[in-house]
Amino acid sequence: MLGLIPIKDWAYLGIILALVIGFGVFVHHERVIGEQKIEAADKAATAREVAAAASRNAAIAADYQTKLKDTENAYQATLATAVDRADELTISLRQYAARNRCLHALPAGPAAPSKPDGPAPVAGSDAGVAAATQRLLDAAAADAAELSALQAERKSLTGK
Repeated sequence: MLGLIPIKDWAYLGIILALVIGFGVFVHHERVIGEQKIEAADKAATAREVAAAASRNAAIAADYQTKLKDTENAYQATLATAVDRADELTISLRQYAARNRCLHALPAGPAAPSKPDGPAPVAGSDAGVAAATQRLLDAAAADAAELSALQAERKSLTGK
């Protein structure tokens, strides 16, 4: 039966098969090349994104370091001011304690003891600290007066 097919048809069949196989090889080859191009483009895009992210992270880290140094400097300045003010308040409280010891040493009378003098201003102190210290001293003097009055009342009631 194959003998009935002329040679020319076999030649055409061979040519068609060669073209189909050649086309398949060509398509496969082009797909491989396309995949390689896509992989190369992906690698390049990934490298660009990684470089951009590293750049952004470096900028963020530098900004963080700058802000950290500014914060530390501000903290140190605030701490130094607080230490100076604490020293001023310590002096004022020591002066108050010395005056307070004198107030308790005096016999308590029916009238409240006179208001103690305020602390001498410390060089470099600001008005806010002086005013706060004065309010503290005024409150302490009022407490001392009330304590003296209560002690006098207790003494009159108990005879002790």
